[in-house]
Amino acid sequence: MESTLLQIIGHQTSADNELRQQAEQALQGLTRLDPSATALALSQLAADHALPVHVRQAALLHLKQLVPQYWSLGFESFVGPPVAQDAKQRIRAALLASTADTDSKIRSGAAYAIVQVAVVDYPDEWPELLDALYAQVAARADPRAMLGAVTVLHDLFDDLVTEEQFFEGGVGAAVIQHTMELLTSDTAVEIKVQVAKLYKVALRQLTGGDAQATPERKRAVELHVPQIVQLANVLIASTDADTHDLLLRAELYKILYIVVNNFKRLYPADGLVHSQQFTLRDLAELAGPYVRAVVLADGHADVSALASVVCEAIQFIGSIHHLHFSPENIPVLYDVLIQLSLYPNEAQVRYEADVNEFVTDRAGLSARFDLRDAINEYVSELNAADAAQMFHIALANPAPAVAHVPVWMVQEANLFVLEGLFANEDADLAHELVPLATLYDGIAGHLDAGFHPLVTSAAIAALPRFLHKFAPQLGVASFATKALATVLARAEVGDELVQAAAIVSLNAFALVLEDDGAVLPASAQAPIVRIITGLLEDAEDDTNGVLLEALTLAIAADARAAKPEVMDLIFAIAQRDPGNVQVMIDAKESLEALLEQVSGDVATYVAYCERGLPGLVQAVNHALTDSGDASRLVGSDPTLDEIPYTPTLSLNLELLGQFIAHAPADGVPASVFEYVFPVLTHILLRPLDDQILQVAAEAFIAFLENATALVQASEMDVVLRIVERFLSPEMSDSAAMDAGSLVVVLVEKYSAHLGPYLQQVLAAAARRLVCARELVTIENLVTVFCHLVLMSPKEAIDFLSTFTEDGRNGLELILPIWFLAFEVTRGYAKIRQNVLALGKIYALHDERVVQLQVNGEILPYSGDLIITRSMAAAMPTQYTRVSAAFKILTLLLGELAFQSQQPDPLDYAEEDGDDWEDVDEGVPNLEKLKEYAEDEGRESDGSLKEVLVQFFRECAATDLGGFSAWYAQFGDKEKKVLAEELF
Repeated sequence: MESTLLQIIGHQTSADNELRQQAEQALQGLTRLDPSATALALSQLAADHALPVHVRQAALLHLKQLVPQYWSLGFESFVGPPVAQDAKQRIRAALLASTADTDSKIRSGAAYAIVQVAVVDYPDEWPELLDALYAQVAARADPRAMLGAVTVLHDLFDDLVTEEQFFEGGVGAAVIQHTMELLTSDTAVEIKVQVAKLYKVALRQLTGGDAQATPERKRAVELHVPQIVQLANVLIASTDADTHDLLLRAELYKILYIVVNNFKRLYPADGLVHSQQFTLRDLAELAGPYVRAVVLADGHADVSALASVVCEAIQFIGSIHHLHFSPENIPVLYDVLIQLSLYPNEAQVRYEADVNEFVTDRAGLSARFDLRDAINEYVSELNAADAAQMFHIALANPAPAVAHVPVWMVQEANLFVLEGLFANEDADLAHELVPLATLYDGIAGHLDAGFHPLVTSAAIAALPRFLHKFAPQLGVASFATKALATVLARAEVGDELVQAAAIVSLNAFALVLEDDGAVLPASAQAPIVRIITGLLEDAEDDTNGVLLEALTLAIAADARAAKPEVMDLIFAIAQRDPGNVQVMIDAKESLEALLEQVSGDVATYVAYCERGLPGLVQAVNHALTDSGDASRLVGSDPTLDEIPYTPTLSLNLELLGQFIAHAPADGVPASVFEYVFPVLTHILLRPLDDQILQVAAEAFIAFLENATALVQASEMDVVLRIVERFLSPEMSDSAAMDAGSLVVVLVEKYSAHLGPYLQQVLAAAARRLVCARELVTIENLVTVFCHLVLMSPKEAIDFLSTFTEDGRNGLELILPIWFLAFEVTRGYAKIRQNVLALGKIYALHDERVVQLQVNGEILPYSGDLIITRSMAAAMPTQYTRVSAAFKILTLLLGELAFQSQQPDPLDYAEEDGDDWEDVDEGVPNLEKLKEYAEDEGRESDGSLKEVLVQFFRECAATDLGGFSAWYAQFGDKEKKVLAEELF
């Protein structure tokens, strides 16, 4: 078997494609024929040191692919037959042995396979796994074996060990004991790094509620936390600048960070001050090596390790930012922060090569959280006293010398730290030494052409923060307008970095002006558009979205003054990255901002349509074209060829929908209707990808809402065909997610055109709701019946009673689905509509509703068997059966209880204490409830909670719907909710 597998593995790397395919088929055949022998042979090949590493890696890879299908029934993808038990034992042993291999790739692959197997085998079939790993670590004979075992333990704890096993099975105590012993031993630092990572996983378990579940656990945690703090402090002090030492310090700072954020009260009394002081000393010692290695790139130290440890140290002291430094330490802290804020060499290289990288980082869109992010966060949250003292130092020494570092880099770092201080909401930054106007001029002075582009960019970022910080003392609108004009003027003649910084800063400027009740000045629109146009050619990734956000702000400054080219710019930016969801959203918002302001001006709206729609329609036609097949164009006979999803088609339909949704108040102009209506109807009658159908349906619904005067009987045939398609059970729930909205607008706006088809449409909607499975589609279809009930409750119930499907009427089919959907419905407007509709159904007191039996509460299991989780999952849920009328009351009462738990601003108003009475304790009887309900002194505020309160007040006061009989069926909890809310 092993020789056969070796041959197969060799052929799999052949340049001959046919030979590779044959090898793959041969491996699959061997596995199906004898998975036990195949798996065992692969594990033995992986452990064979005589074989090349790439062959052993391939064996491990094949084993990992085999396990989910053949190891045991515990895997969802299991096909069988299962690997034999004796083979499993030998495979587990081989994998454990491979964790001690000399090659790190083999150790890593074996660790992955062990965790994969342990998912189903531990602890029942592999109870000795943890003990074997502990023993491998404790032996300390082979550092590689220790490292491999610790790696497996880390992965097991991260992915597999449950809270119950951690606390009840003694696993947690054991791993904490072992890790503490290893951290205090003379074990190699490389191993201690992995041990610290393993300990960190265990520490996170101690932060959960289960760690406080018993007095014993709570006491154990209280004893342990001071020990790890002391140990971490000692280890940090004893490490040096070696790479592994730096990585260990980074992990120890992470541990201290977790402790401070979760166990601050358990930190030793003087421990926080001590930790703050030694962390500052550590940072001061690391700052020089960091500058040489990371900023100047001298190549004499591990850049990644240095960056990691200083970032973790900054985050740790950030977690104790409330703790004051002694006055003599603030200058040291400031110098450290300046040095650590210097741009890394790799960042400078990235930004100079690609401005998009700068935009991503400066706009806060990067997935990375780097050292500068940590410093900015720390400075902006620093306690007020330390921040004020640091501000004085920054003003007195704006560019402290840093050995071998260009002055411009220090200037940029100083502006960066100032930006963080300006963002500090708590700090009262005294400015008596330097007048605000002078400080403003000092920052704005860096916009001059003689400064490095990154210095100018830092000044641009700092200016709106400065304006926001000193808003009470400044005339913000005038200062901000002046500052923005200066920034834009500099950007128009600056390089790409300065232009990008200006565009990124617009959101901050807009927020400053918004606080003062203003928007960007109209004079800013033209330069912003020119800068965006200049950046567009090289724009990629996040930059496209940032440009669109800036364009939206420019449009909002004065939409009526926007030139037609602005619309072209929106389309041009969006088309650069049509598959980017954020770009699509930003493009829609930009177009919306443009169209909203002109929707009252029909001539301007039509002019925009004439400029924008032809390109969109042409793009849609292009997307519909398949290899030049003209039959797929608008106006021709549609074929049955499916139109696939393309980002361009989706984007253009989204933008087309914006034109329709923001039509003038009188509706879509006839010329626009005649141009666009055929496009949408054509595409909606073609087989489409679900996502394209969703977007096209949204645009079509907007069309129907805004074109009631234009959709006549002649168009109703195609409209009904589209509605029929969306209500067909053959259409997926995903594609039909707006089917309910389509029916609602049809019923609301076009009832006169429907005639006898109305009943058919409603029946189709009911059938589609019955077969729907996706919650979003169910919620949307339920709105149809909400709408019907709110229009005419009795007619809606009559319709549901007469409609039948499979021998059951519509009430039996629809109400249970509606009740289930209501319990999980999201969104205030939807919930309110459901509440009003269900309340009207109840108020009818219709015997057909009263007599209908639906599911009530879940019945607990009443048998004698001990039910396991797997048995419980297989058992059907049993419910009580209750009247649909009573079910409506319980649903609305549940919603009232939920709404009552939400915070109310009025709860914080001052109370005089004179108008309050104590509600009678205990469960009120119906007569007492009526007294509460008949009190007319309470005013309604129209909120959802008040709608529910008024409904139940009416129920109690007038016995609405036979409420007294239903009240007797409520439990004590429900009755108390009513008493508390009606009073």
